[in-house]
Amino acid sequence: MRKTMLQYPAPVYPERIEEVSDTDQLMPYARRALQRTSGRGELGTIKPGEKVLLVAPPGQDRLVLEAIMHGFNEKGIEVASIGEEEVAGIPREKLSKQNQREGWAEVYWRDEIVEILGLEKRTLIEVKWYLEGFFDRYPEYVHKYDKIIVGAGGRRFHRIAMGKYGSKFGGTWVYDSPEALQSKVDAFPSDVLALIERKVLEPLDRVSEVRITDPQGTDVSFSVPPDEARVWRAAQPLPGHLLMYPFHSLLALDSDPVLSSLKAKFAAEGLNTKARHTTAEGVIAGTANHTGYFPHMKTYLKEGQVYKVEGGGKFGDLVREVLEATKNTWYPGYPRPGYLYLVEIALGTGPKFIRRRVDMRLGGYPLFINSYERQRSGVLHWGIGLDDFDPEFIKYAKGDRLPRNHMGHAAHTYFNTIEFKMRDTGERVKIVDKGHLSALDDPEVRSLAGKYGDPEDILSEEWIPAIPGINYPGNYMDDYGKDPTEWVTKEIEEQLPATMGVPK
Repeated sequence: MRKTMLQYPAPVYPERIEEVSDTDQLMPYARRALQRTSGRGELGTIKPGEKVLLVAPPGQDRLVLEAIMHGFNEKGIEVASIGEEEVAGIPREKLSKQNQREGWAEVYWRDEIVEILGLEKRTLIEVKWYLEGFFDRYPEYVHKYDKIIVGAGGRRFHRIAMGKYGSKFGGTWVYDSPEALQSKVDAFPSDVLALIERKVLEPLDRVSEVRITDPQGTDVSFSVPPDEARVWRAAQPLPGHLLMYPFHSLLALDSDPVLSSLKAKFAAEGLNTKARHTTAEGVIAGTANHTGYFPHMKTYLKEGQVYKVEGGGKFGDLVREVLEATKNTWYPGYPRPGYLYLVEIALGTGPKFIRRRVDMRLGGYPLFINSYERQRSGVLHWGIGLDDFDPEFIKYAKGDRLPRNHMGHAAHTYFNTIEFKMRDTGERVKIVDKGHLSALDDPEVRSLAGKYGDPEDILSEEWIPAIPGINYPGNYMDDYGKDPTEWVTKEIEEQLPATMGVPK
């Protein structure tokens, strides 16, 4: 891990992508993408002879789509595509565009929250809510295709939202732009990624306490009861999106059909998978979420719930409004009233993921324009709200038009240190140290990576942001925290040296 004089990993930025003008230029990347079998966009799991429907977002690059479809055909896989706007029945010209300044737009993600706050609705597509109804109206799509590839994230939620068609869910679609297709993510060996994730998850059932810190101001701690530690390790439904908070694993086990056999096993053992142990205390601090950036914001937690929010500009104002509007709402099955629980601490595991520049520079239709960066190894994203698919919970939420999924994300944090206290030995173990995933240094991981080339190159992070006062000289609040978008825009617009990111 290369450190700066500030003792955090030095800034790293990817090389420029190749400009393309025809499908042939993209075919090597498309063939590579069709070999990947782990993480989001795992197109390599589709087998010859299967028939696939790709549901593409409104901003889909035509050449990229054609290249992937041609690659499927080369493998003997029949493929067709349809647009998200066609599934949703929303003309593209009515959709709201986004840019990196709109971190506040995450609050518009849930229609129920827009209604609660009396906001003017933005026209966005969260395609999962339209899928079951669309397939009801057009059953020929379900009958013809074996797998349906849809959505940029939320794999578990897409599968559940598809209802009776959930078994057809074949993974997410992440190849909307040349930048996404040409990144080094698909070149990273799937077996190495699987081993990295196994190393991260191995100790979870022995953990009694967790502390997570980040130099932007995050400092959160929570305890882990023995039974919940078992669920925490076992109920990990999403490769590339490891759940670092037991509460999230409990909700996944309770709601995800893929985990039904595991749930039955634990029930037979008398383990209470309905437990809602929310002990997280401290503060989450940052300047980024899935839709963009906002002034430095602190989100304070007590017994696993948000009780105060400081800063954040417009985003902070809206989160405070949600907190106030839902403070007396008492969802069934939860220990206290309120909606804004800490529900998600999710860890990225792939060292080659980057902050995508093209979407951020140009703006566009993706619902989550800044979500790609969260997948890089060592990066955490912090979800607040609730995710519950219990029938009683859903009935209650629908009856009062209340949100039943998490509101959004309080922060992306980049230089995390995650420390476990082990129940059996009392030892303290860092699984992430100053933003660097410790498993990348594991001898077994490095040995396996060595089969594909130089482990140093294969396991190195492709992108590390430059943040003044943390891993680049300067004052954090004055140069970055007050207006992170101004700083990030300099990086995106390449007003920087050839390394594309270390400011002058």
